[in-house]
Amino acid sequence: SYTTVDAILLGIFLAPVAEEFIFRGPLVWSKKMISLSFSLFFLHIFSNTSINFIVSRCDWQNLEQVKVVIINVVISILIYCVSFVCLSVFEHEFAGMHSRSKKFIFFLSSTIFAGLHLLNSDITFYSLFLAPVFVLPFFLSGIFFSYVRIKYGLKYSILLHILSNGVVITISLCFLP
Repeated sequence: SYTTVDAILLGIFLAPVAEEFIFRGPLVWSKKMISLSFSLFFLHIFSNTSINFIVSRCDWQNLEQVKVVIINVVISILIYCVSFVCLSVFEHEFAGMHSRSKKFIFFLSSTIFAGLHLLNSDITFYSLFLAPVFVLPFFLSGIFFSYVRIKYGLKYSILLHILSNGVVITISLCFLP
């Protein structure tokens, strides 16, 4: 039950930026970017309620919800730090593995990006049956955003993702009940 403002803030701005850092950031070797990707992935997947809580302007007086947000942010920061240290200690090995696996990482990130968009709707037998049709546009856009990220840089893939979501959400808000 998002308001129009929530849909615009979350769907057009916050989600595309987070998703680009998570899924397209690691396409180019960088200890900082890969560590950030891991930490944001945790926040996106395992603490989606925290993000929803922040965006939907819930009552910050609810200490239980505030504790959940704080714990998830602290865990995310710890994930960043541990990832960065591991990537630094074993930099030669990880950089070599990253270099040898570029195509795999490219398609894996697009596949996971597409698959996670199944969570945008209720999961039923029919939605799982139709999942390949539903996720295909997300997979193709993931490939396109990945190409743009590698060829032109992360800021351009973020801008295109924002533009893409902006068009879809604007049409949805204007023409769908």
